[in-house]
Amino acid sequence: MIHFISGLPRSGSTLLAALLRQNPRFHAHVQSPLGQLIAGVMESLSQYNNESALFFKEEQRVRILQGIFSGYYEGYPDVVFDSNRRWCAYMALLDKLFPGAKVIACVRPVAEIIDSFERLFLRDPTQISRVMSATNTTLTDRIGRLMGHNAVVGYSLNALSDAYYGPFRQNLIAVEFRHLVANPKLVLDELHVLLEEPAFDYNFDVVESPPDTNTFDEFLATPGMHRVESQVRQKPYVSALPAFIARSLPKPFWVKYEAPASSAPISP
Repeated sequence: MIHFISGLPRSGSTLLAALLRQNPRFHAHVQSPLGQLIAGVMESLSQYNNESALFFKEEQRVRILQGIFSGYYEGYPDVVFDSNRRWCAYMALLDKLFPGAKVIACVRPVAEIIDSFERLFLRDPTQISRVMSATNTTLTDRIGRLMGHNAVVGYSLNALSDAYYGPFRQNLIAVEFRHLVANPKLVLDELHVLLEEPAFDYNFDVVESPPDTNTFDEFLATPGMHRVESQVRQKPYVSALPAFIARSLPKPFWVKYEAPASSAPISP
């Protein structure tokens, strides 16, 4: 069985993967290469990019795309959670390839996401993060780059909006970051119910980052980007962003569907 982790950056997807990995039935990682691979193969299967693509029948395209996942995850545990920001934009495709599969979208207010990125950039000012890939930037410049339609925050937000309001919304499970760190047992218990998986006793006091996260972060020139705390706990949050900038950023469109923190932490 395969499910997917997607949603917004800096919103708990690495923490969720780290927790799910404690279950011997599950496999989850910080990020999968399959999103970009699927996008490339779909271009090759499409007539606009390949004059021979007219010879592919619908069922062949489905088998080819399914085969990428089955080939990559051969020998892995029973249930795989493939993590990639693209999946929220691919809800129709995933429903076609894997009926019944869920996309878990980790969400968090955009102002907190931008603030989290800014803290990362300022923590190691001697490097130019590949997330930013620019010098001589100001805070306003960096926000503009992050919020671009093809940038890490802007693209993810638009993809999440497509999934949240689209026709395959029933396949989406939105998990709020603040609920995950404040009530991890409640979140994981309900997630198991929604995935129709047996309950599991997770250890929230001893959490290990998925393997190779340091190597991945070094490649991104953004140390600590995917590091998770060794213990799940809620910390006091005070934004470092100027208030007028925080107010100018998009508001959570999912908040009107959100249950109170003391009850069900997963929506919709």
